[in-house]
Amino acid sequence: MISTAFSERLGLRNPVIQAPMAGGPTTQELVAACSAAGALGSFGFAYTQPAEMKRQAAWVRGKTDRPFGINLLVAPQPETIEPSAQRAALAAVAGYYAECGLPPPEP
Repeated sequence: MISTAFSERLGLRNPVIQAPMAGGPTTQELVAACSAAGALGSFGFAYTQPAEMKRQAAWVRGKTDRPFGINLLVAPQPETIEPSAQRAALAAVAGYYAECGLPPPEP
């Protein structure tokens, strides 16, 4: 099986990310089954309220101790982000990108 820094970091047995499809196709059962099988199950929470996100994530956590992802679709904001806040956010995740051998995102 192929092994990558990303799959090793998450302890994935299969270097596969189940597509986080919003609007219905991705169920909590699918996410749990994919994660339990050694892939990265992923929610697509574009149209889901926070309380429901928590409920579904807790359900998956009750079915497997394997990692799973939550993909959020966030509408663009009309205001610009303070450059210092943007630098701080990028600095906070820079180590994860480096550990996986990926270039950091553009500001």
